[in-house]
Amino acid sequence: MVDYAVITAKDEADTIGELIDALREQGIYSVVINDGSRDDTGFIAESKGAVVIHHASPEGIARSLLEAWQVAVNKRADRIVQLDAGGSHDPREAKRLLDALHGYNIVIGSRFLPGSVYEGRNWRAKGSRLAAKMMNFAATGAYRKYTLTDWTSGYRAFTKDTLKRLLRCGYYERMHPWQIEVLVEAVNLGMRFTEVPITYKAGGSSFKFRMLDGAIRQWLRMLYS
Repeated sequence: MVDYAVITAKDEADTIGELIDALREQGIYSVVINDGSRDDTGFIAESKGAVVIHHASPEGIARSLLEAWQVAVNKRADRIVQLDAGGSHDPREAKRLLDALHGYNIVIGSRFLPGSVYEGRNWRAKGSRLAAKMMNFAATGAYRKYTLTDWTSGYRAFTKDTLKRLLRCGYYERMHPWQIEVLVEAVNLGMRFTEVPITYKAGGSSFKFRMLDGAIRQWLRMLYS
């Protein structure tokens, strides 16, 4: 069983090395998209043995992760986990997400399940909670069997075949609402989901209302599809 992590990173020199080390200790290889960093993120990731794709300027989370997915599939990964490079996600929990894939297409690391730990009380944390509640409401009305607690989580695990199918989809969103759009596409493809509780550390107060705007677009898509 070959496991890969896919990571987008911009100016994460302070955290990327320890992240890759923690994944390697669990037998997980890393693909890092160095998305326009101006520091040593790419150099450090390469020195730690990661496969690194360099972007001369930032291209955003959607394009970066789609590229990383394709690299992992090309590397013949059997299971793939995606996580944040900036310390929001605990890499020591990655193996638990991967192992939960048995019988499922996607495992979501939920910040809101019983047993999860959510650290942070800033605007970004409040915005994430609002978007998650909105998507849960939409799912209850539109997709009754998909009552997920955290539609906006970026900590996820996938099987190889799942990513191959998702890579064939067309996507509208380019920034963080793309995370929701991926799950909407997965629902429409009849994929099976489960969630596991995670520890989440919210970053700075960088929540943008355009993220909420994108979440609303996907919410409406779910209600009227």
